[in-house]
Amino acid sequence: MRVLSFQIQKKSTEVFDNCQDKIHLDLNEKKFAVADGATQGFKSEVWADEISKSFVESNQDDFILGLKSLAERFNGIPMDYENGPMAFLEKKKKERGGNTAILGVKINEEDESIDFISVGDSCAFMLYKGEMTSWPFKNLDELNQCQSSINSMQILEENYSLDIRVEKMKYTNLDEIWICSDALSRFILKNFSIHVLLKSFSDFESFYNFCLESWENNLMEHDDVTFLKIEMKGEREYLRFEPPEGFFFEQPKAPVHSNSNQTKKEEIENDEIMREQLEILSSEIKDLKSQLKRNLRLTIYALMIFVFGFILYESKMLKNAWSYITSYLQTDEKEENTTPQKDK
Repeated sequence: MRVLSFQIQKKSTEVFDNCQDKIHLDLNEKKFAVADGATQGFKSEVWADEISKSFVESNQDDFILGLKSLAERFNGIPMDYENGPMAFLEKKKKERGGNTAILGVKINEEDESIDFISVGDSCAFMLYKGEMTSWPFKNLDELNQCQSSINSMQILEENYSLDIRVEKMKYTNLDEIWICSDALSRFILKNFSIHVLLKSFSDFESFYNFCLESWENNLMEHDDVTFLKIEMKGEREYLRFEPPEGFFFEQPKAPVHSNSNQTKKEEIENDEIMREQLEILSSEIKDLKSQLKRNLRLTIYALMIFVFGFILYESKMLKNAWSYITSYLQTDEKEENTTPQKDK
């Protein structure tokens, strides 16, 4: 079994160490996990790392049962800032909790089966003789409707129900299994034929050029990208392709005013504050959109029930009116037939 992983951070992250996509695997146990931390969450890269690591080190039941204790430990992580604007923003993030999606795979060669587990919008793809199927989403619409994730705060709530998908599949002569984070998953589901190009990746350079071109042409979301490829045949080895040491995306430079007395440290801190504010605003807009969609659905259902009820009511009224008219006419006809005629 040969495994290759390709990763790159989004441009705004600058350096790979801050990438919020995390991979954990165990070739001996044939367990693989990709976790996709959310930018808007508190230390989501740490939360994603803990979640994916727990999946690989635990059996499925223990992994699910252990999420709450994992969240309790994670929520105890101290903040990086104690005072100032950055502390205020980080506190708001911590109140929201860490957020991540995960897709885990366990391959069982003894009975030729695969155990899948998923929370969130990552996706797995299975390749067999040039054909490709996907799980848990069959198309882009299904993926876009997914709003679930593992949130370190919500999972501790008493009545919280985690939207987790679990499935066992049989396989025969399967060629490859891919696990992709959401940006690449969306791109593949929009265009299945792109898998021919993805199969050809053999180094970081080819993967990097693909991501860069896709971002520049707005074909793929500007997000961290993870592509884990499991080749079912071949010698057992794991090859990692990620940005080399010293690689970074140059960030746009703010204009420098001659009368500015800010130090470089202050400028960097202001940039971070702006980025944090944008992330929080983006998260709030996303939550608002989800709430509006739910409210719209409820309104439509209520309107449908009202219309249906009104139609039934009107039908009943019409039926009663028709019965009354018919009964009246019949009564009037009987009276005419029974009334004696006067002799002329």
